[in-house]
Amino acid sequence: MLTDHNVQSVSPELLERFHAPGSFLLLPGVEVSDRVDGRPVHLNGLGVDRDMAPQGGRDVPDAIDRNRAAIEEAGGVAVLNHPNGLLRAALGSDEIAASGIGLFEVCCADYLGGSGHPSTDQIWDAVLTGGGHVFGVAADDAHDFGADSRDPGFSWIMVRAAELTGPAILNAIRAGDFYATTGVALSSVRPLANGLCLDIDDYEVYGFRTEFIGPEGRVLLSDETREPCFRRPAPPDYVRARVQRSDGAVAWVQPVLFGDGR
Repeated sequence: MLTDHNVQSVSPELLERFHAPGSFLLLPGVEVSDRVDGRPVHLNGLGVDRDMAPQGGRDVPDAIDRNRAAIEEAGGVAVLNHPNGLLRAALGSDEIAASGIGLFEVCCADYLGGSGHPSTDQIWDAVLTGGGHVFGVAADDAHDFGADSRDPGFSWIMVRAAELTGPAILNAIRAGDFYATTGVALSSVRPLANGLCLDIDDYEVYGFRTEFIGPEGRVLLSDETREPCFRRPAPPDYVRARVQRSDGAVAWVQPVLFGDGR
């Protein structure tokens, strides 16, 4: 999937060159690029096949919500981009929670935080701990395609869809049936009634550490096997997993919510 600022990204020429039904699917998209009180508010519209103008808003949560609604009306899936990619204009977890957005970038070109700003992992846990429900997406946010650029293909999502079609992939993303990664491969993600289990499918030369994370960002269990699994008779409000490979690559697994109808 390709996106660009406020314009639909996939031309007929690109489709003719790369689209191969049954083996390679190129989906359109647009990065709706808004600004509120001097702060950038960008949302990707996955699957949107037309140009889109930013909708504005009275504040950041309102702008996120208005642009989300416009993307969904156009048949797309809305993702809040780089919440701390520009630290001088980072978005707060309270603003993200208030917007009601269902997906945000847990990994893009910048995600670790610093200088008094939280990482995207910390933002994610703050939203989830407060009762929000948001899935974490990864994208490369590539703007430089020179020979020495690290951006293209820096991070992506692995989607479990019934078939290689646009509707099937977009529906799986809406449902959170995917994981985000910078290179770690998982062969199985199994949400349970009382936990979460994974199977890591990756090169034998690497080591792995999986952290199962719960409310307030607490690490509930650290597992260094290739079949990490978290189970509790009385699980916390949520658990998600972060898999770190010994070369620095990471995978983020979507939260499983427990209790109170969550």
